[in-house]
Amino acid sequence: MKAKEQYAPNKVGRKVGRLCHGSLSHWELHVNLVNVIVKFMGIPRQCTGMGRAEFSSSQCKLKDVLEELVRFYKVADIMLTKKGEVRPYARVLVNGRSFQFIGGMEAELHEGDTIALIYPWLGHEDF
Repeated sequence: MKAKEQYAPNKVGRKVGRLCHGSLSHWELHVNLVNVIVKFMGIPRQCTGMGRAEFSSSQCKLKDVLEELVRFYKVADIMLTKKGEVRPYARVLVNGRSFQFIGGMEAELHEGDTIALIYPWLGHEDF
C-alpha cells in the first residue's frame, strides 16, 4: 500500500516539500514560527490591495522578517533600498513604535507583534 503524500505548509501556507504521511522529522516538528500582523498604509496598501494580513516566519529578527515580508507581498522596491535599508520616506513601525527606537533592524520580534509598512503619498518617485 502506497503512503499518502501530502505537502508540509510553511510560513503562509506555501507548499515546501512532499512528505509521506506521518514522516515528519524531529527538526520539522520543532520549527518555531513567529506570527505577526502586518498593516499596509499608503502606497503599500494600494500595491497589495489589502490593509491587513497575517504573516508567519521562521526568523525572529526584524531585518530577516521584513526582507521576507516585502518580497512575499511584492513591495520590496517601495520599502527597501537595494542595500536592504528602509527608504527615506518609508516608515516601519513595530507595535506602533518606529523600528529605530526598539533596536533597529536587529530588533527581535515576538508572537503577535504588529508591523506597519507605511509609505505616504508624497508625489512621484521611481522605485
